[in-house]
Formats: sequence, C-alpha cells, structure tokens
Amino acid sequence: RRDDTVQQPGEGMGNQDFIELDSLLAGCDQQQLLCCWDQLDQVQQSELAHQIRDIDLEQIKSLLADRNNVPPELSRQVAPPPAIRPDLPRHADLPAESLEQATALGEAALRDGRVALVLVAGGQASRLGLDGPKALFPIGPLSGRSLLQFSIDRLKVLADRYGSEIPLLIMTSPSVHEAISGYLEEHKNFGLSAENCQLFCQGTMPAVDIDSGRILLESPGALALNPDGHGGMVEALGQSGGLEELA
Repeated sequence: RRDDTVQQPGEGMGNQDFIELDSLLAGCDQQQLLCCWDQLDQVQQSELAHQIRDIDLEQIKSLLADRNNVPPELSRQVAPPPAIRPDLPRHADLPAESLEQATALGEAALRDGRVALVLVAGGQASRLGLDGPKALFPIGPLSGRSLLQFSIDRLKVLADRYGSEIPLLIMTSPSVHEAISGYLEEHKNFGLSAENCQLFCQGTMPAVDIDSGRILLESPGALALNPDGHGGMVEALGQSGGLEELA
C-alpha cells in the first residue's frame, strides 16, 4: 500500500529513481522518506537517493524488533566481567601467579611494539558547555590541557618507559572530524609522528522515531543521521584500512 504522504512524481529524470526507491522502501514501510521528492531539484534527488541506498534496512528492522524484546530488568543484571586489575586486590579464585603473568605479558607486548591505542573521540561537548568536540575540552586546571592532549601525553610516557612506539588511532565522527584534525595539525600532533597519530571517521546511522519506527528526515532532501556509536568502531577501523595496517 502506498503511503498517503507520498505522491507520484511528474515525468523527469528522477522518475526512475523514485520508482526504484519507492519499491525498496515499501518492503519496510519507510516510504515517508520520499514525501518531498517533487520539491527537490535533480542534485538534491540524487543526494537523497544515495543516502537511502546506503541504509542497511535489514539492520534497522532487526534493531527495531530487538528493542521490544529486551527485558526491562536486563540493565539491573549487568555485572563487570572477570578481569585482572593490578590496582585492585586479587580475587580469591585467581591463582597467585595470574597477576604477575598478565603484567609480564602486557609489558612484553609493549616492548615488542605489538600494542596500539584506539581513542573514541566522536562526541560533542554540548553537555559540558563547550561548542565543539568533547576531546578538546580543557580539563587542565592550570595548563588548560585538553582531554586529547592528556591522552597523548600519557601515551608518550608509556612509549618512553618501554622503549617502543605505540600508534594512536583516533575515531572521530563527521561532526567533529574537521575540528580535531585541525587541532592536531595546529599542535603538530603534540610530538607524535604522522604515522603514529591517525584519524578515522565512524559511520552514521539514520535517526528513527522510537514510537513509529519511521526513519526521520533532517530536511526534505536529507536523512537525519547520527554517529553509529562505540559499536561501530571495529567496522570503521576496518573500512579506513587501519586494521590491515596494524596487522
């Protein structure tokens, strides 16, 4: 059934695109994305068509279905996974040598150059009162050093301690990528080489109305998109070539 808000387009170059997209969206009841098709010029139609074809509709359907299957008490069942923490008392059920072995293995990996740091830095600092990336928030009470600089300084100390290079990969989002890139360029990566300080941008996902499950438009010719979260880190790292380069 055709959505009542979707009108048949007039004859034109975008007509074939409309028919194809309308058929694609009909299978998941998302035809509202074409509600303003006739109001768009050819360039805007092309851009919207590209965005729609990039949507993983099966993933959206799966996520929407899962949101109704999560028990409300699930969050209350969350518990930390078992881990060896050098700064906390050893659990009674861990063998005495576990902490020493874990520490030795970690230090050996650092000395051998088999460790990299991935920093997730795609968020805005709006809730902190800063118009810009959260990574650039100045938390140094006297120095004014940013969160990002603190992370880089700690990394450099660790690399010096173990006599190795530790590559830094920073995951940004489309809304902060340019600002973080410019900040690092201005400060010459705070002493890190270009090879050991690389940015990669996380993917985006369409914003969805939680009640209806409808994908939202930001404007008549553009989807409302948001960064896809920490869960998209490995995929974004792979698409950037970072995983292959690290291996």
